Amino acid sequence: MRGDVRRGLGKAVAALAATALLAAACSSKAPTHAAAQPPTAYASLPTNLASVPSPSPSPLPKGVGSEITVVSGQTPLAVTQAYGSLWVTDHRGTMLYRIDPSTGKIEASVDVGDLGCFPPQAGFSRIFITGCEGGYVAVVDPEKEQVVATSQCGGWMAFAAGSIWSPGSGGITRCDPLTYRKTTTIKMPGVHSGMAYDAGSIWAANQSDGTVERIDPKTNKVVATISAGTIAHGDLDEFLLVAFGSVWVSSDYDPRIFRIDPSTNAVRVFHLHESGLGDFNQRMLASGMGSLWMRTSLDKVTRFDPKTMRAIQTYPTDAWDGGGGDIGVAAGSLWIPNPEEDTIWREPVRQS
Repeated sequence: MRGDVRRGLGKAVAALAATALLAAACSSKAPTHAAAQPPTAYASLPTNLASVPSPSPSPLPKGVGSEITVVSGQTPLAVTQAYGSLWVTDHRGTMLYRIDPSTGKIEASVDVGDLGCFPPQAGFSRIFITGCEGGYVAVVDPEKEQVVATSQCGGWMAFAAGSIWSPGSGGITRCDPLTYRKTTTIKMPGVHSGMAYDAGSIWAANQSDGTVERIDPKTNKVVATISAGTIAHGDLDEFLLVAFGSVWVSSDYDPRIFRIDPSTNAVRVFHLHESGLGDFNQRMLASGMGSLWMRTSLDKVTRFDPKTMRAIQTYPTDAWDGGGGDIGVAAGSLWIPNPEEDTIWREPVRQS
């Protein structure tokens, strides 16, 4: 695992549970940014683990239409599409960037108060940014473009059944979407990471034993435990994506993709025939334009037919950066963050 402050959920869930100590008591009015208490000191951050030969080429490689540059040294980590914009977190800075997908221009920069250690999570008309220190979770109002509260739910999140859901200490935490305070903890063994909602259920990846647990939000009970995890390890995150009528499971280190049929809980496994990658949000699946997308190696993103999982086409990535594979697909383009180069590539693609 890379020597970075974004440790897996195995070390982060305890910190997330401690967010109650950072927030004021619930009130009818959400606290302002001044009420949020971000950490004041950060650990020294090493360079990325990947060892590759040379920096980003100039001019841009064939297929890359344009390049967006963020503040030098800030390390753009992940791209999320929500509320008509692209949202990009910094990993060695405290900024959340808002990008207009039609123009590729940065529209706003929001100081969230901590280094970003997870992709932006979008739900209930808010953006949630989980920091790297002390379980701090900033709640951003996209209309005001500012932090308006802190949350006791954070990390990997799902938004459904009138609640926010996320991994917590000892199980799955359920939070009120208006106050962002914890309402329930569903006691479950193991360490959890990826979260999703589909087919009337909450889905939680248990990275301790390589399973996905299906939860009934009406009863808060586990109704199925499905062997669809990747490499079982308490400190290696697993990612969930709901798309094309299925729940998809992936992991940085495992060159396999699992597809769960929510109508039967049946699992099908697809092999990438690629080596495992480092622990840096690299093999998160993205959906868009009729396809599934994934960074399958350091130098390419592969586009898949979701019906057959056959590769349709590959697209170049900056092999020098070696990480930050939380890609996005929006406005007819593939968006790829390059953390070590402080850039985001836009690559035009065609509808499948």
